[in-house]
Amino acid sequence: MSMFPVNKGGDILAWRDTVELVDGVKRQLAQKMAYLLDGDELLLLHGLQERIADEMAVESRFAEEVEQVLAALATAGTVDEMVVAYRHGRQLSSDYFDRRGSVLTVQSLCIRLQDRLTCRAVHLAGEWMERSGFGPPPAPYCWFAFGGAGREEGTVAGNFNSLLVHGEVHGESAAYFAGFSLRVNAILENCGVKSVGGITPVHPSWRGSLNEWRTRLIGGASGEKTAEDLSFLVRFADLRLVSGDATLCGETINLIRSLFEFNRHGFGEVARVTAEMATGLDFFGRLRLEKGGEHRGEFNLEQYALSPLMENIRIMAVRADVPLTANVGRIKGLLGKGYLGVDLSQRLLRAYHDFTTLKLKAEMRRIGGGEGSFLKSEELDDRELDSLKEGMEAVVNLQRIVYQRFVVSS
Repeated sequence: MSMFPVNKGGDILAWRDTVELVDGVKRQLAQKMAYLLDGDELLLLHGLQERIADEMAVESRFAEEVEQVLAALATAGTVDEMVVAYRHGRQLSSDYFDRRGSVLTVQSLCIRLQDRLTCRAVHLAGEWMERSGFGPPPAPYCWFAFGGAGREEGTVAGNFNSLLVHGEVHGESAAYFAGFSLRVNAILENCGVKSVGGITPVHPSWRGSLNEWRTRLIGGASGEKTAEDLSFLVRFADLRLVSGDATLCGETINLIRSLFEFNRHGFGEVARVTAEMATGLDFFGRLRLEKGGEHRGEFNLEQYALSPLMENIRIMAVRADVPLTANVGRIKGLLGKGYLGVDLSQRLLRAYHDFTTLKLKAEMRRIGGGEGSFLKSEELDDRELDSLKEGMEAVVNLQRIVYQRFVVSS
């Protein structure tokens, strides 16, 4: 049994996959045992039992090492200790992916590592601020993960977007959170965790009081939002608390949800743009390759596969009031509410797995990651190429549903 709860509960998709796996094993055993001599059947089953025991031992050792790394991060007294523990954890992630190829398990581990690292960085930064004469925090605060990190899509490349929400501060107290954010960000970057797109509380536009965030998200004094304002607002569906005050977190999430509800009928234009995003297949069913620049002749996995899948699922989740942040959780939530059918849900889950597998491989080869993962089509084997195309066809079907349900019918 996996140490990570990537399949929470007995939903219909997990049940179907389990039945298919067990049925497949039973069929192969039956075919094999039909040609065995008397008594060899038991030897075969004992051999199978031993192999399963070996695999369970691997999982147990891995789980133990992971818990040791997490404990080391939780108690690290210096940045150097954090660097050592985090690098060990990242290597464990890569090794596990090489052995198992499990996207969700690796993402779950990477998120746990980044969250534990961030919590410790926040703690050490707070201690440093107090020792340096700045005193304790002048108001409650929340350090939120945003974007991929908010969606629990951990990455071995260490890309981590975040923002800060704090209580009302005035005068000199307002400078506290600027220095605090700089300190936290410096610790994270020393450990190899940073925002490729510059989404970090170091920048004033990504930190502020709850009232300041309310003003930003409302989109001006008139309260009239442009399509760009609404697209920005939709991104806050990916917000996830990492460290901070639970009460302020609740107030922030309530603000986001109330703005979603208030603008429910204004999201039609966002849905239209999302449903019309270019995917990775051209008119003839070939991969859409870059025509110029340093990546000429390569396929942009982030732009033409992962982003169309993620953004269409996100706008559906916002419109359907599915409060989960992870893509897998959102797909299952949309299935549960009847917005997606079982077959398409399963195809989308497989597409997400296949797309992310290619991205993780690219990150580990250090040829992609971050804002774009570029793949050379000649380096893809036939199975990878077929699964990539099948996944994008599933995304196109998803876009049709988004367009019909939230553009034509609105």
